[in-house]
Amino acid sequence: MFTFLKARPHPDGSGLQFYRDEPKAVFDRLPEIKCPVLYIFGGKSEVGNPATIKLKMERTGKGDAEKITIEEAGHLIPQEEPEKTGMLRSQYELTNS
Repeated sequence: MFTFLKARPHPDGSGLQFYRDEPKAVFDRLPEIKCPVLYIFGGKSEVGNPATIKLKMERTGKGDAEKITIEEAGHLIPQEEPEKTGMLRSQYELTNS
């Protein structure tokens, strides 16, 4: 079948599952981020759960990333809520640049 669909646990034992190598590589490098970060999560996402969101927030940069949840969105937030995503991003850039 499709081997990229087989989840593999992250070697640090955090309980995270990755379906491809690229997301794991990005996750491992989150602490290297030096600029302000805004995560926009979907409240109906089947991918993001509170535990993984918390871990991502803590690992990003110095642990000072900000987050907004669009409750009515799923995982593909920019496609599902493009106007709201754009507005939130613009507001964040204006206050953090």
